[in-house]
Amino acid sequence: MNENHVVIGLPSFFPFTKGGSEMSVLHIAKFLKNHGYTVTIVFPAIDQNISEYKYEGLLVSPVTSAPHTKKELYGLDAPGNLNAFKKLLIDLKGNIFHLNTLSPLLNSNHLQVAKDLGYKTIFTPRLANNFCINNGSLYLMQNRECNAKVKVKRCLNCNLKSINYKNRFHRYIISNFLSFINSRVLYNWISPYYNIANAKKRELLLIRKYSDLNIAISPWVEQAFHQNGIFKTKLILQGIPLPKIPSNGKHTLTKQVITYVGRISKEKGLHLLISALEKSKCKNIQLNVVAFRPEKEKEYFQELKERSNNLNIEWIFDPKTDEKFELIAKSSWVCLPTVIREVAPRVVLEAFACKTPVICSNNIKDLVINNFNGLVFNTSIQDSLMRVILKISNNPELSSELSENIQEVREVSQVGREHLNAYRNL
Repeated sequence: MNENHVVIGLPSFFPFTKGGSEMSVLHIAKFLKNHGYTVTIVFPAIDQNISEYKYEGLLVSPVTSAPHTKKELYGLDAPGNLNAFKKLLIDLKGNIFHLNTLSPLLNSNHLQVAKDLGYKTIFTPRLANNFCINNGSLYLMQNRECNAKVKVKRCLNCNLKSINYKNRFHRYIISNFLSFINSRVLYNWISPYYNIANAKKRELLLIRKYSDLNIAISPWVEQAFHQNGIFKTKLILQGIPLPKIPSNGKHTLTKQVITYVGRISKEKGLHLLISALEKSKCKNIQLNVVAFRPEKEKEYFQELKERSNNLNIEWIFDPKTDEKFELIAKSSWVCLPTVIREVAPRVVLEAFACKTPVICSNNIKDLVINNFNGLVFNTSIQDSLMRVILKISNNPELSSELSENIQEVREVSQVGREHLNAYRNL
């Protein structure tokens, strides 16, 4: 094995996906490389034509994979790419495997393979669905926040409600029966889907057994680890490359400018923001939507575009980094109306780096403090976001007041340095 060779795994990577997780991994990998580490990025590639390539000087080695089956997705079968992954790790001759986020084709089974090969192992969850089978909502029975502890009967009961099993008695019988029987034959006969809670429990048990260190990028994630009996943890908060903030004209604007930055996806909640603007009928608010042009959920996107025809909305697609920061810096607010639990969204840090306060849902934890550095609305309370819109419309100076409370943002080199120390201490 080569000393100081880190293999970093994640569900996908540039240029095929362009999300916050990929960006965070990219910055950490480049920092490690600049400090003497050999770094290889690996991800499962269903497209057989994707071969080894370089991205911004980093070696990227795809793991040849077939599309996952339902049995693999719900934990009845091991991922079919384990042998290809094992061969890749042997060929790479690394000494550390760092898994970022669980996915059907790269998960705790792969962590076990790496450990059995003699690699030191690290796990960092970057999505809430690593703890929650309801698409990462972490909303227990759709009416209260969950502590992220995986309990098979409770999780299955909650999941059944989320897929429209409304009768409480039926849910109770089904969840108790399935968790008691816990038969592979039964799940294969009924549907592999009903093994979803068992699969999540097993994933976390494998993490507890085979991960030498578990890095939490947000305090609530560290608490979630502990709730599930995983105590070999280290808190390393997110950071970003700090921008050169352009001359800021946000406080001289005649209108309140809200900027949405993120994917156009239903789980990101842009429809909630557009609905709130429709209901509020505020004429002094402009919305900028800053996003990559959507490749999925095109019907959702088209619906939003049609609804926005009568609103003051500007759509800005595929911005360059400098352009994005300039838009954020000149905004009164950045809004993240997400309907699922977020781990540690980079957009909040980007807003704070520009001294722009954030409007967000209660699904974003640890970063935004209501009426201090932003405003928080509750997705379970009707018209909660609309009332926030009315509040800022009637208080045009509120943005500048809250911006004074925004603290300094961590620079990405701090994050890289803390990862470097974590690797050295394994």
